[in-house]
Amino acid sequence: MKKLIIASLLLTMLAVAPAPALAQTDTGPTPGSFWYGITTTFENVNLFFTFNSEKKAEKALRYAEKRLSQVTATAESGNAEAAEIALADYEAKIALAEESSKKVKDTERAEKLFTTIADNTSKHQETLGVVLDKVPEEAREAITRAIEVSKRGQEEATRQIAELKGEVEQLKQELAELKAKDEEREKTIEDLKKQQSSETVSPKKQDTPSAISDISPTQKTATPEIQTPTKTTKEVTLPNGAIIEMDENGNIIRTIKEAPQQTYSPATPTNQTKPDASVQISSINVTPTITTAKIEWETDKPTESKIFLSSGELSSKVYNSESGLSTRHSVSVNGLKGATSYTYEIEAIANGNAYKKTGNFLTETPPPPEFSIKKEAVLPQSSWPEWNYFKTNKENGDFVLEALTLQVSNPDEKVGSHTKIGEIQWRTLDKQGWNYRTCDAINDAFMSWQNTGYKYPCPTSSNPKYLTYSNPDWQGNDVNLTINPNITFPPGVEIYYYKVVETNTGQVFEYQK
Repeated sequence: MKKLIIASLLLTMLAVAPAPALAQTDTGPTPGSFWYGITTTFENVNLFFTFNSEKKAEKALRYAEKRLSQVTATAESGNAEAAEIALADYEAKIALAEESSKKVKDTERAEKLFTTIADNTSKHQETLGVVLDKVPEEAREAITRAIEVSKRGQEEATRQIAELKGEVEQLKQELAELKAKDEEREKTIEDLKKQQSSETVSPKKQDTPSAISDISPTQKTATPEIQTPTKTTKEVTLPNGAIIEMDENGNIIRTIKEAPQQTYSPATPTNQTKPDASVQISSINVTPTITTAKIEWETDKPTESKIFLSSGELSSKVYNSESGLSTRHSVSVNGLKGATSYTYEIEAIANGNAYKKTGNFLTETPPPPEFSIKKEAVLPQSSWPEWNYFKTNKENGDFVLEALTLQVSNPDEKVGSHTKIGEIQWRTLDKQGWNYRTCDAINDAFMSWQNTGYKYPCPTSSNPKYLTYSNPDWQGNDVNLTINPNITFPPGVEIYYYKVVETNTGQVFEYQK
């Protein structure tokens, strides 16, 4: 009674609740919120009062779909805690759908439910695999676990389908045996009718007219003798060995001899074997490059296949075969990391069963990164005597310039309207958006502001003078620190120090004069 009162109150609250409050997003209230708790409680009450197992399974599957959309939405927004809440209910609803499907007595309906669960969870894995690339790092664990939950749900559903199909085959065999027995019984009855018809007694032959004419008048006037008809019976042997007595109308009067006891001898098994329904996965070939891989395989029967790919740094991702339902399959994977070991699991679905094969491969080792800075003269020299460019050589990597220090001889020498120092600072500010600071100013600033020295080589002297810049700079700002190849430097300027980091490998390139 108490449960009924609570359920009534919940239904009343939901009926009078304003619609916008229940539709904060397309996926419903955010997990962890007040209305999310009310919504899921209402769903659970609805399921509790659904006594038809088939209807309960269908409802649980619909609610699982809703939870999955909430897992996706909250994970993409970076709300890992809400994603975990929705994921827990998604897992519970998938389990309830499977448990209710097991209680459905109609084998055909139960198989249909499990097929729906297997198809839906397969699609869930595809959706989650796409979402995994988009979510923040803190939400990836929830998405990865959701993929595993969907995978387990699909495997359980396919196992149940296989068991149900086995039961159906057994029932078909039993029906065939019953049909054979019925046909044998009908044949026995038909043989009995034929035997009865052939043994029916023929009527007595009547006297002919000539015989009548030979009778004397005395005989003709004699009173005819009244004969009492006699009943004709016969003994009949049945096909099963029994002997019975029947009257002329085919009615059984008595059993003279019972049928001998029959013993069942099983049929001698033939040499024919049941066709093998399993799927063989073979001819696996992986062609990796530095950042990609093409995986090909074959199945001995047409199947829908997919691959689960993972590594030490990569959470499990799902890739469907590009061939669809086929015996030859392939998957192309991009965005891999060089010189990294990856593990794959091929899964082929056929006849409601999942067949798997695992393996691993190693991506190619990228060539080593190369970095250098060289000085090139500005040509023609007649216009810019002894002026130079600084140009970088970068190969096989992504490079970040962390610090750069220039050595300037005769820094106060006039170059046009500026000193050498002023000319360099003006040109770099104009072309790059930042300019160099003198080492004496940088060292003083670090000591005054941070009570520590500048961490890169930066001598303090009057001639030569040193200019430097680093990323982030001494005030904590991030800059796009580059060497513009189009900036010309006056005579007497050399690279004194630089530090460059290759981001993929972490390799450091450092030079000091």
